[in-house]
Amino acid sequence: RSLESITMLMVRRLLRFISVVYLSFLLVINIGKGEQFTSGFVGVNPNSKIPALLDKEGPDGKPINLFESASIALYLAEKYNRFIPSDARLRAELFNWVFWQMGGQGPFTGQFGHFFVYAPADKAETRDYGTARYGMEVQRLCDVLDKHLAGRNYLVGDEYTLADILIFPWFNQLRI
Repeated sequence: RSLESITMLMVRRLLRFISVVYLSFLLVINIGKGEQFTSGFVGVNPNSKIPALLDKEGPDGKPINLFESASIALYLAEKYNRFIPSDARLRAELFNWVFWQMGGQGPFTGQFGHFFVYAPADKAETRDYGTARYGMEVQRLCDVLDKHLAGRNYLVGDEYTLADILIFPWFNQLRI
């Protein structure tokens, strides 16, 4: 089930776009069995959350542990010199959108989804509050995104960037 999460999807999409065989990178675990709490996984991600990545050929040829989807994505995009503009202004704009996704779109959409889909039926008041609270913020964030994309094909400049890769899965999930 862990491979279905949006954060995992973001990393898998990036790996596919840079044509990296990701089975040698990603740590596949079964969160249903609590494998994220084993010492092997916690050694890679002390926060015991997915995604996590172990690059056996990290900087200076030494292994490196990575966790959090944006950290993994930024590392891979830089390592393979893909999807990050070289122009300083566009690079700064890219970082704005990457951190917008991490600080707003991802967390609020995730919370909205939790209350909308998984909140217990016997907790209707809590479910309704969570759905309304996070739903309003998700609508606002979608409006920010819609306005920014008006007349544009991509979030940053004239090329497909890491910002597009990280933001699209969350937005697309809302359309499903």
